[in-house]
Amino acid sequence: MSNIYRAKGESLVDQYEDVGRLFAKALQKEFANPPDPLTVKHQIAARILERVQTESIFTEFYACFKAWVRGGGISELYGMYLMVDNLEGCQTMMVRYQSGVGMIHTEEDFNDIKSRMSGNHTIEFKDNGRRLLTLVYNNLIPGSALFGWQKDMLIAVDALFIREEGIENIEKPMLANIIGWIVWHATVDETDHRVLIPKLKRMGEMIDGYAINVVRRIGKKVQGYKVSFARNDWEVEKLGNKIGSNLRQVNLLEPHYVGENRSIMEWQAPREAIGFYGELMFRLQNMRELAEKYQKWLSVKLEADKVEKIHLYIMYLMFQKYRSDFVNEDMGAACVGIVDSEIGTSVSTKLNDEREITKLEYIDQQ
Repeated sequence: MSNIYRAKGESLVDQYEDVGRLFAKALQKEFANPPDPLTVKHQIAARILERVQTESIFTEFYACFKAWVRGGGISELYGMYLMVDNLEGCQTMMVRYQSGVGMIHTEEDFNDIKSRMSGNHTIEFKDNGRRLLTLVYNNLIPGSALFGWQKDMLIAVDALFIREEGIENIEKPMLANIIGWIVWHATVDETDHRVLIPKLKRMGEMIDGYAINVVRRIGKKVQGYKVSFARNDWEVEKLGNKIGSNLRQVNLLEPHYVGENRSIMEWQAPREAIGFYGELMFRLQNMRELAEKYQKWLSVKLEADKVEKIHLYIMYLMFQKYRSDFVNEDMGAACVGIVDSEIGTSVSTKLNDEREITKLEYIDQQ
C-alpha cells in the first residue's frame, strides 16, 4: 500500500531531472498546444524566468526547475508558462486535537483532473537527510502546489481568485507557484512565519494568489497557521491552542477579512466573476460544523496503534458519510495529514475512483 514514486538521483537536482523524464510525455503533449505567448500573464512569465535565472534568492528553485524542464524535454520558458494560471480549486481544514493537529485536503482541478493526475501522483525526494513528499500533477513542477509533507510538517495549498487588472505594471512580478515551492522545500525551522514571510515578501509582487496552510512540530509543540497573499499584501492566521480550534480554507480570501480594513481584500475577484461563490461559502460552513460535531473525538490522545484506523475513518467521513460536501467530478484525490506531538507525522491519500475506502494509496509515516 505505497504508490509513491521515489525520484532517482544522488542530488535533488538529479532527482528533478529524473521526474522530468518521468512526465516527459505529458509535458511534451502540453507543448504541442502552447498558450498564446502574447497574453499579459505569459509575457510576465518571461520576465519572471529572467529573474529566477539571475537572482541569488532563487538559486535552489532554479536549479531544480532547470533540471525538471531538461528531463521533460521542454524549454525553460515553456516550463515557466506552465506555472502561470496553473492554480487549482481545493479545500483544506486543520483542527487541533488533544495531542496534535490534523489536516484534511481535497485536490481539485477544473481542467481534466483525470489526465493531469494520471499514473504517478505522489513523488518522494531526498535532500540532505530529509524525505520530501508531494502530490503532483504531471504538467507542473513537483512541490509548487497541492499537498506536501516531510517529518514534522504538512503543507496544503489553495488557489485564490484574484483580480488581474494592472499586473502588467508590476515592477518585480512573482508567481504563487514559486512561493509554494519555496515553502514546501523549506525546513521545519525555516517555516516559522515570523522569519518566512519577510523572506517571501522580498521575492516580488504577486500576479496571482494562494493560501498556504502549514502544520509544524517544534519539540513537543504542534503549531498551525495559514498565510494568504495577493500582490504586496500578506495575511497570517494562527491556529488556536484550544482543542477544537480550526482554520478552514477554500478558494476565497477569508470572508471575515471584509470590513476589517484589510487591504488584501481589494485584490479578490468580484463575486460575479466567481461562478460558484455560494458553493465555496457553503464549504466553509460545512467544515466548521464538522469540526464542532466531532468535538468529543478531538479530546482523545492519538495512540500509535490507532493511526491507520483514524486515517481510514476520516476517509470514510469524506468519501461516504459527507460525500456531497467533499467529493465532486473535479476532485482527483483527498489527503489526510496528522502531526502528533508524540507519534510524529502520518499522511494518507485516497484517489477519487471507484475503489472501496480501504484502498488507500498509502499511509506514509515519519
